Amino acid sequence: MENKKLLLTHGHNSNVKQGLWKLDYLAREKEADIVFYGHTHQRLETVIDGRLYLCPGAIKQGDYIVFEIKNGRYSYTFRSLY
Repeated sequence: MENKKLLLTHGHNSNVKQGLWKLDYLAREKEADIVFYGHTHQRLETVIDGRLYLCPGAIKQGDYIVFEIKNGRYSYTFRSLY
């Protein structure tokens, strides 16, 4: 997407509830710039070695992310239905 490589995963196979180290290994292997994941039901935004990691939270509680890439720059906003 506009020269950004995205990785989207649920996160359970990377044991994200125990930390992001396994997911980070996968992201490096896939050369991802931005990683979207779930499973923890906790909103999170963090940068590891220049890669952005985003977890929207719990869809059950209406949490989601609006993400946009335009002219090579990205922006995002955490939102909730409720």
